[in-house]
Amino acid sequence: MKSNKFLLEILAIVLVLSVIPALVRQQYILHVIMLAMIFGIVASNWNLAIGYGGMFHLAQVPFFAAGGYSTAILSVHMGLSPLIGILVGGVAAVILSLIIGIPALRVRGIYLVFLTFAFHFIMLSLVLYFVDITGGDMGLILEPIRIGATNIDMFNPVVTYYTALSLFVLSLVFIKTIIDSKIGLALVSLRDSEVYAVSRGINPYKIKLVTFVLSSFLAGVCGAFYVHYLRVVTPALFDWSFLITFLASIVIGGVGTLYGPLLGAFILTFLMESLRFLEMFRNIVFGLLMILILIFMPKGLIMLANRAQSIFSSRQNSAGIVDEEN
Repeated sequence: MKSNKFLLEILAIVLVLSVIPALVRQQYILHVIMLAMIFGIVASNWNLAIGYGGMFHLAQVPFFAAGGYSTAILSVHMGLSPLIGILVGGVAAVILSLIIGIPALRVRGIYLVFLTFAFHFIMLSLVLYFVDITGGDMGLILEPIRIGATNIDMFNPVVTYYTALSLFVLSLVFIKTIIDSKIGLALVSLRDSEVYAVSRGINPYKIKLVTFVLSSFLAGVCGAFYVHYLRVVTPALFDWSFLITFLASIVIGGVGTLYGPLLGAFILTFLMESLRFLEMFRNIVFGLLMILILIFMPKGLIMLANRAQSIFSSRQNSAGIVDEEN
């Protein structure tokens, strides 16, 4: 029953997002929606660790950047196909997650935050130091992803949009599969009561490390896709705006929910773009919005959608009972 419901939800999402290019002729709108999908993928995968696993870490931006820089370096210096580079970006993020996770996940709380935060600066320093490889401050100019004779980049918004949509749907299925698996059940058990979970034979370190690694793969893939879309990679991948966007998407949308980070990413991306005329003051508006949501809707905006669905279902059930009585 749950699988059927999820399938219907996926079909509805695909249907709605698929018709947008036919209705919207402005390339800029397609660009913003595509960014929202990419940011939503990274945020929802981060939510696997934060929301479902209770592991608050700050390594998601390094995973994103690792995907971008690995495909860029191999494409520029070794001639690797950008299409293969997307998968390489995911693998690079997985390798980095093992390097970070094996020592970092032995601690928890604020120590985990600081350890993962340190890797952010380590990676940025390496990028700025090895100028001949990474391009330093200037970055690297990249080739677009090509499928046949079609380029997937900012100059072909419709094709790129549908490619991002494919990644978006893949991410949803990926996360849902993990949540419903034994790993997901063990992860939630550890989050809710680690003592009870351990008493049932669950290895906390192993489960957390597996989740940490799984949540990094699509972040790396998105990083690789993002830089080839822009056709340039620079240290801006480590910018604080990415960290804030990904984390705020989870908080605004709903921590520990399947669709919350995706909803948060869409709302946040469109809000930030629509408030560009405020320049530096848009960060103030954004901060006030987060404060209001945390105070009045601590479980995120997804709760409004869940509440509306519950009201609709209850009305349908009431109507069914009335029909039966008649």
